Amino acid sequence: MAWLLNGIYALGIVLITPWLLARAHRRKLFPTRLVGGGLPDRPPGKVVWFHGVSVGEIILLETLLREFTLTRPDVSCVVSSSTDTGMAEAKKRHAAFYPFPFPFDFSFSVNRALDTIQPSLIVLAESELWPNFLGIVHRRRIPLAVINGRMSPKSLRRWQRFRFFVGSLLQKVDRWGVQQPDHAAALASLGVPPDRILVTGSVKFDHASQSVEGQKIQTLREYLKLLDSDQLWVVGSTQPPEERICIEVFQKLRIDFPKLRLAIVPRDPTRGAEVATFSKSLGFACPRLSLGEQPLWGEPITLLDTIGELGTLWNLANFAYVGGSLDGKRGGQNMIEPAALGLVPLFGPHVWNFQAIANALVQGGMADRVNDHDELLSALRNQLNHPEQQKIRGNKARQFVASQKGATKRTVDMLSKMIPEEGK
Repeated sequence: MAWLLNGIYALGIVLITPWLLARAHRRKLFPTRLVGGGLPDRPPGKVVWFHGVSVGEIILLETLLREFTLTRPDVSCVVSSSTDTGMAEAKKRHAAFYPFPFPFDFSFSVNRALDTIQPSLIVLAESELWPNFLGIVHRRRIPLAVINGRMSPKSLRRWQRFRFFVGSLLQKVDRWGVQQPDHAAALASLGVPPDRILVTGSVKFDHASQSVEGQKIQTLREYLKLLDSDQLWVVGSTQPPEERICIEVFQKLRIDFPKLRLAIVPRDPTRGAEVATFSKSLGFACPRLSLGEQPLWGEPITLLDTIGELGTLWNLANFAYVGGSLDGKRGGQNMIEPAALGLVPLFGPHVWNFQAIANALVQGGMADRVNDHDELLSALRNQLNHPEQQKIRGNKARQFVASQKGATKRTVDMLSKMIPEEGK
């Protein structure tokens, strides 16, 4: 099986080589991953290998690693990521855990990484299920867990078409820690034994409750030149055409609310020039953080086209729109963080990545779901016009997030039991 997969991967790489070359400036990590390079020296003792695909998963691991290292100080940890942005974030947040590139799914790359790291346990955050990797880890009898797992109805329908192959793949995972009971039911329907599945809840609730360093918040406040009278609308993790829609909505609202300001954080920071160009076409200067451009006092729109600022920025927000939810492709981004801070998140209808959480927030009056430009305009205008009602809704959202805490401890307890004892 490994030789067949290796052949398919090799053919695929040959076919997409022109595409890779054209995007080499954005895919710098790919050659290193291809050969299983960039590996750290193995730390002493037992090693647990944690993996996060990209920025979101790497951030998720922060709370988990803090709890895990307190619970198991006898174990060393290493962290890997699959993307350039994920690696940059891992080096910033997890420098003590030897961050390295996740190997591409050639058997020689996987074997090289496993021979070097020699993990006692492998932990995958949410996804990244590669057949060669899972097969080799399974044959080596290395325990493997997926944590904070989820499965959207769309993914389930797609996987059910290939149930035989998918079932054999999923059964190579020894333990599944999933966010919701319906995620557990989806896995069981694909052939995962129920005794391997544990509903732990979402670690993102615990992470959202972590306070951000006050100096970081103040530094960002000073960069934005925010006045106490300003009302900041943060538009985070956006995909096209969400920036255009939000800027058009902002332009209309600012007529009646001149103290309203807009801070945009695109999901892909390399799209900064595109977003700024559209903003300027409507008459807004739109300074970009990535270029070191400084906003003026009262600057209407500022673009934070960098990695790692959004978590801090939510602390300065009066209003929040959570992106990846109007485009119909991404499945929504994390609305837990703004809700934890007492904001009433706005988001679109396509939130299958956070479906149960989104439904609970909307049904409880703690968030507003909008379908298009007009509904976004109406919902945000309503929030602006009713500050006292907004405060009540926001407090309810904060309390809801606090009530969902505990997934980190349940996940760490699950993982700790999976580490083989000495001599086994």
